[in-house]
Amino acid sequence: MITLRQLARLAGVSRTTVMRALHNASDVAETTREHVLALAREHHYIPLVRMPASASLHHRIIGLVTPIAVHTALEARIVERLNAVCLKHQYTYITRFSECLLVRTIAVLQELIALEVDALLIHSGYYHPLPADVIHRFQQRRIPVVTYDTTPTETPVDWVGTDEAATGEMAVDYLHRLGHRRIAFMGYLPKEATIYGRPRAVQDALLRRGLSTEWFIDVDFTDVSVLLTNFLRSAHAPTAIIAQNDQLALIAIHEARQLHISVPSDLSVLGFGGYPFSAYSYPPITTVMQPSDEVARLAIDLLFMRLADQTPWEERQAKRVAVPPPRLIERSSCASLPAPR
Repeated sequence: MITLRQLARLAGVSRTTVMRALHNASDVAETTREHVLALAREHHYIPLVRMPASASLHHRIIGLVTPIAVHTALEARIVERLNAVCLKHQYTYITRFSECLLVRTIAVLQELIALEVDALLIHSGYYHPLPADVIHRFQQRRIPVVTYDTTPTETPVDWVGTDEAATGEMAVDYLHRLGHRRIAFMGYLPKEATIYGRPRAVQDALLRRGLSTEWFIDVDFTDVSVLLTNFLRSAHAPTAIIAQNDQLALIAIHEARQLHISVPSDLSVLGFGGYPFSAYSYPPITTVMQPSDEVARLAIDLLFMRLADQTPWEERQAKRVAVPPPRLIERSSCASLPAPR
């Protein structure tokens, strides 16, 4: 992400012109506006939202909960879209980070209830389902709750996100067609017997093909280097790794290199998310790209639709909206398996 000053320098115009272009002012040339907007999208520029003077501090606040600070295309799009819609409807928003921890998620949700937010937009992370008792407290106060991406829940609640079953199937099918039969998954796994989201999708896709699920690497609060060393040096080491996101895929590539394991000749590595850096790593990471723009648009539109909805709460039905399927971006971190190892 970049600042307003940096965006203006890239565009070759003043900061005032950038601000007017971002707000669709009529006195900005169309070519200039398109150039500024294209640079803003490319560099994930997120404008600062200031609460309109006419807005009341109470009853005009959206609570946004994300796993960690904005660093993915999806979170950047969520914030960008939320900025625009809040400005239009004279809302402001406050952000809290769950850090992918259940205890932290409960704490920030309780804080947002105390702050009397008008609506909640949440992506808690991958570890635990949202606690039903806390979500019920929002619902009892007639506060709309919309979850997005892979957030699992224990209670009916509005959800917008990628079809995780489709993403898991796409990743496993791709590696399977390349000849891989020992496929590992590297990610954040719940401590309960039941797994959710992307890990579950990959597990199910492996089982459908009669492949083993023994190579599931839990990187939560563990030494990833030691884990990967043990897995990759074993007699029946996996020939491919599916990482829960591109950041973990990059770590897998680094650790393989430390063990003198060649990627992709000896080990194929596939990630999720389509993070910008994935195209520039060595080797560039094959990744399943999520439709971030569509998830952000649909989630925030649903949130504001709920705010305007006059339907009695008792008659509302939770909506589940799956965006169009993701797409696979083939790069050089994956290769066909030449022969059984």
